[in-house]
Amino acid sequence: MSAETRHGAETESAAPAAPPLFLSGTFSGKFDSKGRVILPPAFRQQLSGTVYGFPSFTEEVVMIGDQRLRARLVAAAKSFEAVDAASPALTAFQQKIVQDLQPLSVDDAGRAVLSQKLKDHARLNGALVFAGRDHHFVLAREDVLQSHDDAAAAFAREFGEAFAARMRPTTGEGS
Repeated sequence: MSAETRHGAETESAAPAAPPLFLSGTFSGKFDSKGRVILPPAFRQQLSGTVYGFPSFTEEVVMIGDQRLRARLVAAAKSFEAVDAASPALTAFQQKIVQDLQPLSVDDAGRAVLSQKLKDHARLNGALVFAGRDHHFVLAREDVLQSHDDAAAAFAREFGEAFAARMRPTTGEGS
């Protein structure tokens, strides 16, 4: 059994650890007439249990994942305790993560209902895009992800040769 921390209290969980995720690719989306969005099957198939939505602290996107996303967010917040465990700001930050992490209602067809808070955070309307981010995926407006693509392209132009060199096998790694 593994110990799980929720709202600062230890609880026992018999659930086996889920395998690591690798969510990649991009998929178009839109809200239906009832305000639901269909989660891409390629992503949905890798999720298990409760699906969560979280408003990113750094981007106008909604992070989406399962208990592994929840665990990573909580662990990242706890990691700051080494800096100042008694900090009221850290406590507020940790509590904010827990309160903003929202279980999503997902039906058998993969249609998810997002809260108005999540929609407002990412200013979701019109053309939407789902993008894999390895251990979770994001839902964003098309223009937000286009600006990320533009920034990535600029970086690749500047550092592409160095990246390619780092991708080459070193001696002993094979051909």
